[in-house]
Amino acid sequence: MRAGAARAEITPPPGTELAGYFNQRFSKGAHDPLYAKALVVEERGEAAAIIVCDVIALARQMVEAIRAAAGAAAEVAPERILVAATHTHLAPVTLPIFQSEPAADWLAALPARAAEAAAEARSRMRQADLRAGATHVEGLGFNRRYRMRDGSVRTNPGVGSPDIVEPAGPTDPELIVMAFGAAGEAPAAIIANYTCHLDTIGGDLVSADYPAYLAQTVRAALPDTEVLFLYGAAGDINHINVNEIPPRFAGVERARWMGSVLAEQTLALLPDLRPSPGPVRVASQMLPVSIRRPSPEDAEAGRRVLAGMAGAGSLDAEAIYAREAALVAELASVIEMEMMALRLGGCGIATFPGEVFVELGLEVKRRSPFSPTLISTVANGYEGYIATRKAYDEGGYEVRLARSSKVAPGAGEQMVEALLGLLDRLAD
Repeated sequence: MRAGAARAEITPPPGTELAGYFNQRFSKGAHDPLYAKALVVEERGEAAAIIVCDVIALARQMVEAIRAAAGAAAEVAPERILVAATHTHLAPVTLPIFQSEPAADWLAALPARAAEAAAEARSRMRQADLRAGATHVEGLGFNRRYRMRDGSVRTNPGVGSPDIVEPAGPTDPELIVMAFGAAGEAPAAIIANYTCHLDTIGGDLVSADYPAYLAQTVRAALPDTEVLFLYGAAGDINHINVNEIPPRFAGVERARWMGSVLAEQTLALLPDLRPSPGPVRVASQMLPVSIRRPSPEDAEAGRRVLAGMAGAGSLDAEAIYAREAALVAELASVIEMEMMALRLGGCGIATFPGEVFVELGLEVKRRSPFSPTLISTVANGYEGYIATRKAYDEGGYEVRLARSSKVAPGAGEQMVEALLGLLDRLAD
């Protein structure tokens, strides 16, 4: 195997609108830089690439633009490129969600920046054995959906709430590390895969959140090693410990602490990573998925909100959701999503084009023919939250109908089966 990695900075200028919330926020500067990072791997003439961007998500059209530019720059077929977002909530708006519209000029330059990273990664390729391993890092991620005393399920009910009964689902504390490098040398690249939302900081300064501190700490020890972060199935997982009163760390300090813990565990794993030889293979398919529909009454209420929006200023949450219902009503009843699986040596990578509930990621890991199997979400497009079937009956923020939560119950389980089929094909 040969591998090379590189990065290109994509930090936006002050004044750029930031993604991730109902209300509009505009950058007042940068706490730390954003990057597009590229890893190119090749084995016996078969190449693949991974492009990871410090953004909240990428539309399918932008994924294709990045693939075309990066593929040409790195001499990799576009269909063999995984394009993933880290899902940081302190990056420019990249999709029309809630009240925000994409940062068009900044976004238009993104494919070229990704291509720069990919070209540099290609130029740095060298012999690289793949080694991989995993450990559990507890206490960083928590299921943010809770069963309440009134029988409901609520998202983020508040630290110390006396009405909490128990979490509504599990977590996935597994940290998976893949290292690409010749024996006895510092790796050319490390992939770190962990499952927790990138929303620890808030505010109005651009940041790549806790993976930035993960990368900084690893690179302080290994200056020539590029660190790529793949965001796991964290649609219902975040950093808030409802039993931690007061919180041990908050904001930037929380991000720094989480990133440092993950970096320390990554560095501790390196000497014990196991050789993971094998081919470089990619398999994908387009999967038709049904879209939920609002009731006629909800759609009409949303159309009234849309009609009255001119000069109306900021909308409250209920008006935003009414508007979202009208916009979802205009979508096709079935959309196609790309399901992709990669085999790098003896490791598997399964991708979902949205914010996936942790149970779905755990199911793929449990049944995958590869060990380890990394789950990469918000990858190769963005179709919103992908919840378990039971979550739609339970309620909560993640399943309330919007453009960011539109797939039908059962779609997540359908995606799991498709990905397992692709992984099985790669194992043959």
